[in-house]
Order: sequence, then structure tokens, then C-alpha cells
Amino acid sequence: MGPLAAVVATVAALALAGVAAATPIRTAAPRDDAPHAGDARTTEWWYANAIDARSGLAVALSVGARAAGAPPASVVFLYLPDGRTYTVAAPRLSGPALGRSAAGGPNVGLGPDRFVETAPGVWRIHVDANGAIPVAGGDPGRVVADLVLRARAPGFLAGPLHFGDQAMSWTVAAPTGRADGTVRVGPRTFPLHGAVAYHDHNFGPFDLRSDAHGGWDWSQLHLPGGRSLVLGLVKPRDAAETSGGLVLSGPRARLGAAPNSRFRVGYARWRRTDGFWYPALETLTGRLSDGRRVRLRLRAQGASPLPVGGDGAIVEVRTSADGVIAGAGRPPLRVRGAPGFYEYESTAIERARDGAPTT
Repeated sequence: MGPLAAVVATVAALALAGVAAATPIRTAAPRDDAPHAGDARTTEWWYANAIDARSGLAVALSVGARAAGAPPASVVFLYLPDGRTYTVAAPRLSGPALGRSAAGGPNVGLGPDRFVETAPGVWRIHVDANGAIPVAGGDPGRVVADLVLRARAPGFLAGPLHFGDQAMSWTVAAPTGRADGTVRVGPRTFPLHGAVAYHDHNFGPFDLRSDAHGGWDWSQLHLPGGRSLVLGLVKPRDAAETSGGLVLSGPRARLGAAPNSRFRVGYARWRRTDGFWYPALETLTGRLSDGRRVRLRLRAQGASPLPVGGDGAIVEVRTSADGVIAGAGRPPLRVRGAPGFYEYESTAIERARDGAPTT
């Protein structure tokens, strides 16, 4: 689940039982990725990432058209081949241009930035963070991302995900895909050719700075054979009310899913980035609706935070995963070095709940 675009234990497994009903998950339509009607309580952003094996560059970005109580902004996370990481944020003081493209999806403008579905399952993404605020890692210079992202698996919509009196819906328009284009970082331009990529869209009446929101887990992995695994979990102050899902997709269809009561996330190897603790190792176990069991270990390969309140941040983590998805009479899917991202929302509530260090 992509980050809010606003300038805004040891291994401890979190059991996710006690939810009255599973989060609804259905196949996404282009209109689900388009802008949604809202009011002053509405938050909405479009997110994408790409990992290029040739250049070694990874990038994640969001175009945040609306944020309850905060200005619109675009955010870019950078993971350079030499190991340096950066977060830059570009507040946009003028109102966004929100529309639907001819393909039925988003046609979003935010200052110089654009997120447009130009054809079914194809998005043109342009973010020019000239003059942006360096949030973490120092100042990388001017950052410009210009990408074309093509979906390689059918999308889905999960939600609404409820926490307190707020709710978030989550459209995963491209669980896995490819991206081509360029990313400029200061004087250097990185070409992307067939980079593995992902795109989602969050919207609804919610405010990530609210005390009703305790934290979230999100992850997405590009698996062998054109498959993908995506997890989204919202955790309010009362962990018994968590909502979300785990979805395995293939190139042509959604293969299986698990509600929040059927999977667990564990945390270990705590590290800090720009003062915020995050787990450098996450374990994911669960059982999908098709009977297959998931056992994966996600290891951090770089992390950068985006503050979202007084003591909280969304830590965006580039990852590599190993493990197996097996059972139900099917050949095991062995996962070795699967690229992807995960996010840990490092809030005081979440850190205390998950057993993070306190100093």
C-alpha cells in the first residue's frame, strides 16, 4: 500500500484473529483507479515503484492529490546502486486536476506531475521534484522520474479497510508489471528497461495522523512465473480490529487470497533510518483460499522514511524475499531473491505493540 504523499522482538508475530468479517476483495475495474469523490476528510494518492536489475536503481513514488489536513504533495524514494537512499517531498500549493482518462482510469495532474492511464493497463507517470524538500538522506539534487508502467497481472480492489470511524480503500491496479523510462538524480540519469514494477491507489475518508490509526503493514513481491504476492493490513489502536488481505496473482487471474485472520507478519533485526525504527527482517506466514501455505522471509536492502506526524513515519523498504508457497497438491513455488518493497508504519503505538527498541 503506497505511502501518503504529504510532507506530512526479537521475532514477534502479530496474530490477526477476532475480526467479524473478512475484507472484501474483488477484481478491479479501471474506474477503481480513477479519482473518487470526497470532502475535507478525504485522502487520496497514486503510488508506483520500479526495480531495475540492469542499473541497480530502485524508485518508489506517490502523487498525493488530497491529504486530510495537509497540502497535496508528490514524494519520491530513491535507492541508488551504491547503497545511498533518499526521500524527497514536493508540496503542491495549487489544487490538483482530477479526472478520468479515455481508458477509464486516472488522469491526474499535480503541479508538473502527472499520473495518467493512457491505455488499458498502461500508465504514464511523470514526477519533477525540482525544488523539493529533502526529507531523509540529504539532498540528492533535482529528481525527475519519467516512466511508462504496464501491468502484467489483473488488478484487484480491497476494502474498505476500517479503523475507528475512518476507512481506506485500496486498488492494486498492477500487482506486477514492467516499467520503462528514466530517473534523473542530480547530474546522473538512470535508464530503466523492463524494470519490475507495481502500482496501487489509496482513497477514502481517513487521516494518517489521526490517533485512530495505529499503523499498517504493506508488502509486494515479484515471484517466479509472472506471479505476484501483495499484502495490505491496516492496524488501528485496537489490534483486534485489523483489516486487510494477502493476495497471490498469476499473469491471467487471481490465484488465491487470505483474510487478515489467515496470515501473520513477524518482525526482527530492528534498525533505524533517520531516527525511525523499522524491522530489517519480516516473516510472512499464511494459508491462502486455494489451500497453499505461504512461508517467506523479507530482508531489507535499503530503507528511507517519510514522516507522517509528530513521532511517526512510513518507512519504505526495498526488499528481497526467500521461501516457499506450497501445498494443496500443487508443485511448490520456491522463492529465491524475489524483488519487491515493504512498508512499516513506525508510530509510537506500532513500535510498542511490535516490540521495537525504545532507545
